[in-house]
Amino acid sequence: MSKGALRIGLPLALAGLTIAAPYLMPATTAAMGWGMGAFYGASLFTRIGIGLAIGSILTSTLLAPSKPKMPSFGGSPSPTYGFDGIQNNANEDSVIPIVYGEVRTGGTIINQFTQTEADKETYLYMLLALSEGPIESISSIEINGNPIANFTDITTYTRLGTSTQTIIPEFTTDYVTTTVGQTINTGASYTQTTSVGVNVERIMLNIAFPQGLYHYNKKGVLERGWADIKVEYKLNAGPTWTTFYNSRMSLASTSAYRSTMIINNLAPGRYDVRITKVNAPSDSSTDKNEFQWTNISEGVINGSAFPYLALLGLKIKASGQLSGSAPNITALVKGKNDIYDPRGAGSTGWTDNPALVLRDMLRNQIYGVGDYISSSDLSDIDIGAGADYSDVLVSNGGAGTEKRFKYDYVIDSEYDVADLTEEMANIFHGMVYYSKDTIRVALDQPSTIITQVFNMSNIMEGSYQEDYATLKERFNTIHLNLVDRAKEFQRITVVKNDESSISSNIPPRKLTVDRLAISRISQATREATYLLNSVTKKIRSISFVSGLNTIESNVGDLIAFQHDAMKWHIGGRTKSATTTTITINDKDNDIVLSGGIVYKIRTILSDGTIEEKTISNSAGTYRTVTVSTPFTSAPPVDGVWIIRDNSVEDTIYRVIGVKREKNNKIQLLATLYDSTVYSDATVLPTDSPGPQINPNQIPPNVADLVLTERRDTVGAIIISFNIPLSPIWSYAEIELGIENDDGNVVYQRERTLSYKQDILVGNLLPERKYWVRINSVSYTGIRGTNPPTASITLKAEPFRPRIVSGLELASLNNGAIFGGTDIKFIWRRSGAKSGAGTIPAGKEVASAEGSYNQFDYFKDFRVEILVNNVRKRVEYTTTPAYTYTYEKNVEDNSNIASRSVKVQVWERNIFNQESSTPATLSVSNTAPTMAGFSPTLTAVLNSVQVDWSSWQRTDIDLDKFEIFADTFNPPTTKRGEVSTSFNNFWMPTLTSDTLYYVSIKPYDLFGAGTGSSVVSATSGGLSTKSTLAMRGVTVEGLKWTVHETPNRVDWPTFVIRWKKIDGSDTNVTITASNATWSTGTLYIYWVENSSTLSTTTNAITALADGNVVLVAYKGGTDFVSGAGFGIPATYITTAIISDLAVTDAKIDSLSANKLVANSVITNLLGVGDINRFLLDGTNRQILIKDNQATPVNRVKLGKISAGATDYGLEIYNASGQLMVGLTGAETVGVVSNAITNSATWADSLVTSSTSGTWVDIGSLSITATGGLPMVVWAKTEIGVNGGAAGEYRVLHNESSSEIDLNTHGSSDTYYRGSPFIGIYTPTVGISTFKLQMRVANGVGTVFARNRKIVVVELKR
Repeated sequence: MSKGALRIGLPLALAGLTIAAPYLMPATTAAMGWGMGAFYGASLFTRIGIGLAIGSILTSTLLAPSKPKMPSFGGSPSPTYGFDGIQNNANEDSVIPIVYGEVRTGGTIINQFTQTEADKETYLYMLLALSEGPIESISSIEINGNPIANFTDITTYTRLGTSTQTIIPEFTTDYVTTTVGQTINTGASYTQTTSVGVNVERIMLNIAFPQGLYHYNKKGVLERGWADIKVEYKLNAGPTWTTFYNSRMSLASTSAYRSTMIINNLAPGRYDVRITKVNAPSDSSTDKNEFQWTNISEGVINGSAFPYLALLGLKIKASGQLSGSAPNITALVKGKNDIYDPRGAGSTGWTDNPALVLRDMLRNQIYGVGDYISSSDLSDIDIGAGADYSDVLVSNGGAGTEKRFKYDYVIDSEYDVADLTEEMANIFHGMVYYSKDTIRVALDQPSTIITQVFNMSNIMEGSYQEDYATLKERFNTIHLNLVDRAKEFQRITVVKNDESSISSNIPPRKLTVDRLAISRISQATREATYLLNSVTKKIRSISFVSGLNTIESNVGDLIAFQHDAMKWHIGGRTKSATTTTITINDKDNDIVLSGGIVYKIRTILSDGTIEEKTISNSAGTYRTVTVSTPFTSAPPVDGVWIIRDNSVEDTIYRVIGVKREKNNKIQLLATLYDSTVYSDATVLPTDSPGPQINPNQIPPNVADLVLTERRDTVGAIIISFNIPLSPIWSYAEIELGIENDDGNVVYQRERTLSYKQDILVGNLLPERKYWVRINSVSYTGIRGTNPPTASITLKAEPFRPRIVSGLELASLNNGAIFGGTDIKFIWRRSGAKSGAGTIPAGKEVASAEGSYNQFDYFKDFRVEILVNNVRKRVEYTTTPAYTYTYEKNVEDNSNIASRSVKVQVWERNIFNQESSTPATLSVSNTAPTMAGFSPTLTAVLNSVQVDWSSWQRTDIDLDKFEIFADTFNPPTTKRGEVSTSFNNFWMPTLTSDTLYYVSIKPYDLFGAGTGSSVVSATSGGLSTKSTLAMRGVTVEGLKWTVHETPNRVDWPTFVIRWKKIDGSDTNVTITASNATWSTGTLYIYWVENSSTLSTTTNAITALADGNVVLVAYKGGTDFVSGAGFGIPATYITTAIISDLAVTDAKIDSLSANKLVANSVITNLLGVGDINRFLLDGTNRQILIKDNQATPVNRVKLGKISAGATDYGLEIYNASGQLMVGLTGAETVGVVSNAITNSATWADSLVTSSTSGTWVDIGSLSITATGGLPMVVWAKTEIGVNGGAAGEYRVLHNESSSEIDLNTHGSSDTYYRGSPFIGIYTPTVGISTFKLQMRVANGVGTVFARNRKIVVVELKR
């Protein structure tokens, strides 16, 4: 082929194993949240970080038949499977084929030319690449469909793609490759010149889009990205460029894409090659088109054997045999013969087993993804099981047998590896998924082994969902396309009808499926039967969340399932069991058995096996059931069980998806299992399928196109139409456009559809006109003409958000009363699309075309706060909750929080439309009340104690109490207030012997509550006690004896003398006795005229009128003797004293909020605490300490040493090192305008060194007056790596001595040392201070940053 581009190698357009087509499973399964890569965490290729993605599971029972073929953009359709029959691939962007099994193929033309030889005959030379090698054989060569034997003067050459194959002498070229590695930006170019001294005759260019080439539209749908690329060349000495390639490359690939171009037939010489990225969208998260020129290969035509490439070379006499155009060459190729079979001891060879072919694609490092998947990443056990299932012999529809599944296919066009492996798995009914760091393969095959039992007891509440296939999804006709080896590998169609449906006059619902890797009608017939059974019998899917026991559930497993919503079967857990009985858990409902019905119970045993037994109980109600035959072992306690009526459907499901949720939960997706789906019966069609119809026919258009605005989904329309009844019609390409203000419409492809289906299109805008255009496309890719169009203008009102519902208080959930200070409101968010009339959240139903994100138009909620119907505040929130804090309440209501509030909530969309009516809720806070409560009053001396400790507090935001007392009722004089930590109050300095009325009023943070009942008491009089205290009470002969053990005080017989009220003297003899302390404070007191002493632990009792307290005792040696005047002279436990004059007090510890004194004399005074600011009178010092864990003295002012005149100032660093020391003997001081000169140097940049000698990292010079002190301040941050240690210092030029040295150990983080500060007195002249660093020990690098030096010269 002349000057063209040949793309060699399978492009790495690997996008991930896609989800199965939704029309093969209930449509709403897609709405359950199951998507690509959703299972078992991140996909394998995401995990290894190369942007390739093998999806975790194919979520369909059928594993997605081939989708309708779409027009090709930037690539080539298959030359083998097109409707024009098998062709040689001569396109510029061709790929090297890969042949599996046995197929007829034309291969890729890699060299073609003509030559006139000595006999003046013209010969055509063709070299074809048939397959990646090595292969088994090449045979049955045909030219233009005729056997090669029908031609004369023809020579053929075959090479089977081995590593040691020889050069075909007629086709020789050698290459030398040079790495370019150049990224070329949009609008830029790059030129590469071939090697000096090499006469190049062919140039091979390798280019790449390393991040893929793609575009995501506004709906997040992957579409083709593009880049315009231009390739030019010229002789190195020549002036004129020749354009080799100037076209748009377009792909929809999120993975690396590579391509090779070859410039052929060059005159030998040295060449310049220039590649330009002419134009492309800006590279962003939605558009990727980064372009690289990876290498250049310079070709000299000397000869190449093309190892590992199976070749067919031909030399054909053209004269008289060929029509002048290039002939079409095909051959029967028995493909790859180095495929590994892991079964048994393992073997390598040729195979047509689809499971082994799948393994080869996943593990091959040349054309597969073996560079990213190791042997440990792939389960060979699963591959072996799939291979065994494929090799089972079944009927071939005649008298013989054949293997159940075979795979005969040539990969000769661009493929997404995910799609390719999916189609490979489809052939043997495999399901590829990712589990526990391993790619697994499950089989959709008949089985009797159930692995798990699920019922209401082990399913998370509210997680169960159930969906049925709609009528439109229940296809009754399968059209399966294959290539028939019996008809020279022509494309034919096998039709399988649901006869019962057809006979009932149900309109046909056709599903067309490509199975082009099937080359036998017998296998295709069985496959069509399997597909028809699946779509008619697997009509229900379920999804639910369970606990960690579901980790053992794998894709492909069968599970028994029961749920109350299904209205049949019952389930629960086992309380106790034997091998013949099961007693159900106490929480489970009774088991009710009806007469005439056979019941079976299925449960899991301790070893994990599951058994089902027939129940032998007669009709009745039971909590224990007996089985007719014993279980293998007694079922475990708390094991799950299901009882079913044997006459109804047994609910067995096949797991097709496993997804890890939060909190160690697992979500399972499963479809109904029906054993009748699987049949190996081969009933060949009575009419032999013929070739498909004229592939060049233009398909008819769809009819009855109608657009309807959907009322239950905001911003959505339904597109309805009827498909034509034409066998050539393949699918409809639906395009959607929005009319601009100028009336123009720009269409974009919305989706494709191959069967009749109402289509839901969402995310549309209000009051805009939308157009829909539908193009019909045939199976051969031919588009129809004059496609029908329709338009619709969306109304605004459906977009209006729904009225907010469920507005309530979040706390307490008690209607309109809130407690505490903050008011938190919550409400429910609207359903899908947040529009009027939509279905509530969680109840949406998605169509077969996929689900749409909820709340696409939602913006926020508007919240208004009103007090007395006056708006106080407006705020917006995106979450369905709002808290009106106490602080906001105070701010909005003149610094007094309102006890009653009304809230109004509207929902708002992105068009700023609000709900038509707000949700409204009025709430209030209950004021505290002490109504009906009577406080307790106790009169003592000239005071009254008020106690309310028995009042039951219910208000959680209570703030304080106010106490009122007066001599009239009701009292109005406020005597004081206390916080809620008090439940009593002492009212001193009342008029003695006077009746007082008292009440208490509670307050919360919102204001006053209801006061208590008014109670009264007469204040204590002074007549008895005071005169007794002033009547000269004396004690004679009293001596206290304190026994530490057992906490006892003894006293002897003694005399008390005092004056009576009439002034006469009197006395009484007190009897000897003792008192024992047990708790609290024991008061020993004398009651006037009594001959014994009394004891009490109640201070009020001891201090009553007419009493004299002699002792206060707290046990042990804690004994205080009183002076006899009511209170012990040195002991008061608790007192509220409004005014106290003390002549001389000895106080061990005093706590006070404020101390006012003319003078305070103390040896040691700590301000804050003893470790902060200390006034030390003994040592004549003021000390200031820092706040480290162990405080360090940082400033010392005062006496600094032992001398009588040694006073001064010392300043220390954080390590306790003296930084500034002034002893008072200096002759230089700092006064106003004390600075003579100053200089500063700083640098924040990082500098480094590997030297062990000192290296300057900063320098500052200043002119010194001489004889004056200089204050030097310097700092740096230093770091090291490599195991070294770093040092830094400050150096002065006069003395060349270190002023400071600091060492930093091995670390790769910066050490932020304390700044250096010092005082130095230089001579007159230039003083230079240097900051230096070095590697102190070890080998490594020392770094420094944020360096600064400051020098200040002071005046005298």
